[in-house]
Amino acid sequence: MFALSRQGVTASFTACLCLLGVGWLQLSKMQNLLSRKQTASRETLQREINSEKLRLTFFKKMPSFGYNNIIANLIYLNFVQYFGDDEVRAKTDYSLSPVYFEVILEHDPRFLPAYMSLSISTSIYAGMPELSIKIIDKGLKSLSPGVPKKSYYVWRYKGTDELLFLGKPLMAQYSFEMAANWASKYSD
Repeated sequence: MFALSRQGVTASFTACLCLLGVGWLQLSKMQNLLSRKQTASRETLQREINSEKLRLTFFKKMPSFGYNNIIANLIYLNFVQYFGDDEVRAKTDYSLSPVYFEVILEHDPRFLPAYMSLSISTSIYAGMPELSIKIIDKGLKSLSPGVPKKSYYVWRYKGTDELLFLGKPLMAQYSFEMAANWASKYSD
């Protein structure tokens, strides 16, 4: 029993040592990235944005071979990094938000979490509510009241954009009525 306990301690110690080693190796790379981001010129950042736009265009046109959800999730994770980089967005803008929105929903129009964050990013941060509504309209063609669950939220996001940013209360009323109609299918 003592040998078994000793093996467990040795394995735990080795695992901790490996984790510390990996962390130490990555520390210098992280410091390089942080310093490069702080000193990057506007032109360099613009080149990176153009490169990302080309990559998104590639993802939009490439065949998915049945892995649409995985591609949509991968692009969504890239969007979260893009959107969360406040220092770079302060130097540039959020102009890629609608491109991310379009590519993600083209691969997976039933990806509900993407609608909220991308709608907000496109409407508020990028200042393109018309484009957000257009993309949502395209995605709504693939949704129904029951598939996916709670898809009525998409109608709410659309109605909010129409009312707050476009000043079109009749369009917003229709969207909110559709949201209420779809939500009536649920007990909550």
